[in-house]
Amino acid sequence: MLDKVKNIFNLERNFYVVGVSNRESALSYTLLTIALENEELKVEDRFTANDLSEDFLERLSKDYPVLLYVEGDTIINKVVENKVGYRNSLIFKANPEDFYFYEYHQGNNVYASVSRKASINAYIDAIEEQGRFVFNVAFGPFVMANLLPLIKDYSAITSKHYNLDLEDGNVVDFQNKTETNQRFKINDETFKESEVPLLATFFNHKYPSNAIEVDVKDFSTNTSEFKFKKWFKIAGFFALGLLLTSLLADYFLNDYYKEQAELKSISYNSSQLILQDINKLKEEVNLKEKILLDNRINNKNFVTKYISELSNSVSNDITLKTIAVFPNLKKVRKNEKINFNSNTIIVEGEATRDDGFNAWVKQLDYFEWIKAFEIIEYNQTNNKTNTFKIEIKL
Repeated sequence: MLDKVKNIFNLERNFYVVGVSNRESALSYTLLTIALENEELKVEDRFTANDLSEDFLERLSKDYPVLLYVEGDTIINKVVENKVGYRNSLIFKANPEDFYFYEYHQGNNVYASVSRKASINAYIDAIEEQGRFVFNVAFGPFVMANLLPLIKDYSAITSKHYNLDLEDGNVVDFQNKTETNQRFKINDETFKESEVPLLATFFNHKYPSNAIEVDVKDFSTNTSEFKFKKWFKIAGFFALGLLLTSLLADYFLNDYYKEQAELKSISYNSSQLILQDINKLKEEVNLKEKILLDNRINNKNFVTKYISELSNSVSNDITLKTIAVFPNLKKVRKNEKINFNSNTIIVEGEATRDDGFNAWVKQLDYFEWIKAFEIIEYNQTNNKTNTFKIEIKL
């Protein structure tokens, strides 16, 4: 699911690569539809036609960006020395502003392709008139240098009309040629020679090489407009989904709230009955608090003091189990006055040593707040433990 979401937001996952060949006034068009799935290249479609026929344009119907490759008679290809002003030797005294340049730099040489802007722009315009967006353009044989890392086992790489001789991963020469219908296996896919420069054009755009220098039209406006339209469609898709979700949620919530309203009504009636019981309990609490006040056992500070001093006075031989401060004289019954054994504390516990218990009992005489105490019980429960119960008077 996460991969599908990523693919939705990946605006450059699919591409049309259109190749145009113009040799001796004979035009031909080649199409590769390329997809990137988790950075793995996949050719989804291949097609060839002699013009921009309806069949060809129908295969450009999806909302993918277009990469354009051009080769043929309108392109000049040369190898020149890489020195200042080398482009002048390519176009003689013509105005450089009238030309596009595609160059592969290798050592001291520049493998350069030159074409008039008007020739390339005509093919760009023909595609954009179909409502497609051209993202990049390449031309001439040297675009195939983008494939050098993938074709190390080949001594030459060809397009429909060009041949590049290779040695040790470098271009050593190039020639014009006629079509030979060779096949090349690249990246686990088999490509016709007419498709090889189209694949190179894809790599030129997606993974540009530092050795390639391109001086062509600026396509940033096309890229921005394409992304805007894509985002607009995506936003519309999610907005529609959100609307449908909201309507569906509203339908279910309407029934839910009706049910909840009925439950709230029942709950309200129940809460009224509970509130009455609470009020009765509050009255009982108030009554019992008054009884405690009347019996003068509401002094929390002194009660805490008694318990604390008793707890701290015992040694490791003695364990206090219960300390009952002002214990009840009898079982408490509803609506009856509670009678406490006022000024009395009952202490129950266990002692493991008789002498330790005797020493602790003697210590009780030193507490100023103890007026008297009585050992009510002292029984041996097993060989090691004696239980005791002491009544202390305050």
